[in-house]
Amino acid sequence: MKILEKYINEQKKYSELSKNQAIIMIGALANFLDNASQKKLINTFEKMLDLLNSPSELIRQSICRVIPQLARFFEDKSRKFLDDHMKILKESQDDKVIRGSAYAVSGIIKGLGMVNMKDMDLLNTTHNHCFTKHADPMLSLIHISEPTRPRL
Repeated sequence: MKILEKYINEQKKYSELSKNQAIIMIGALANFLDNASQKKLINTFEKMLDLLNSPSELIRQSICRVIPQLARFFEDKSRKFLDDHMKILKESQDDKVIRGSAYAVSGIIKGLGMVNMKDMDLLNTTHNHCFTKHADPMLSLIHISEPTRPRL
């Protein structure tokens, strides 16, 4: 796992494709690790959430697919990240940041599951964010729903 984490942590040294493959491998291997090893992935989880602001759509999509698997291991941290990214969605004006946060929110919600959505009242919060941020509510809905749409 340390070798794969190195691909994610070093910004300039590795190509986009290498980082993408490392992200996918970490997500696939995370389910087979014991509890002690899974807890060591917290730094990788945080780094992946930071990488969502990268310009690479390929990396964003890969991270969005991996975040649900990692969010299950770090429920408390995931809730904190979810709150932070919901705040970013509401306040940010930068399209790249909004897009990255939308990927983070969709991945974390998927990882935490429906029970936590009800506990955290995420449906009302998301509805309020969508219809108060932009003059055009469809623009906000597109940002939030895009990461969860099925790929063709």
